[in-house]
Amino acid sequence: MRSLTILVGIILVGVGVFSVAEYGAGFLAIAFVVGIALMLTGLVLCFSYRKLNQDKEEAVHWVLIEGLTSFLLGLIVFTGYINADIAVSSVFGFWIMITGIRAVVIAYDSFQHETFKFNVGFVLGTVNLIVGILVFFNNALFTVSVLMLVGACLILQGLNVIKIGSEITYKKPDIIKTKEELVQEAQEEVLAKKAEMHESIQAAREAKQALAEAQEATTAEEILGLVDQQTEH
Repeated sequence: MRSLTILVGIILVGVGVFSVAEYGAGFLAIAFVVGIALMLTGLVLCFSYRKLNQDKEEAVHWVLIEGLTSFLLGLIVFTGYINADIAVSSVFGFWIMITGIRAVVIAYDSFQHETFKFNVGFVLGTVNLIVGILVFFNNALFTVSVLMLVGACLILQGLNVIKIGSEITYKKPDIIKTKEELVQEAQEEVLAKKAEMHESIQAAREAKQALAEAQEATTAEEILGLVDQQTEH
């Protein structure tokens, strides 16, 4: 799924570049291609979101929502329900704005433990948000070609999909793993269990010490003071 997701992202970027190159044409001229590309992207994201290696389920669910949104937008474009230039700018601008907000939220969740992932996600999300605002208000403030705006949105969304694909971890099935790989995985699992056991033992010791100190305390104020100290730790 990792390779397929990255491939779909590259295809979306290619469709976006093609749209920018054909900026003089009308949107209906490439609506069929854009619709298919978006629906394909949505389907791949919906099937691949479970493969993401993320600790928080909320962040993974954002990808599922992104996939459903992309598929529905592609279906609307494919069926020709969006044909006026003002509607195209508004819909695609709002879509890429929401994508930017999602990217910033997901990046913020990884701020404390994954600096590089935060930087990439935050920058990409901010660019999505800014471009989305410009595209949304294009008809009121600018006179940029609709296809150029749609192409910019597709290129950014393609980069988002490529980023999502790069975060998918490939896990080889056990049936084709070598003996050395199985032994290494078992050793890593044992080390992880030992680390968890060590943390549990340390927590139990701290709790036992706190209980002993509480039993030796003579006043309620001393007990409350011990509780506060344990809470701070």
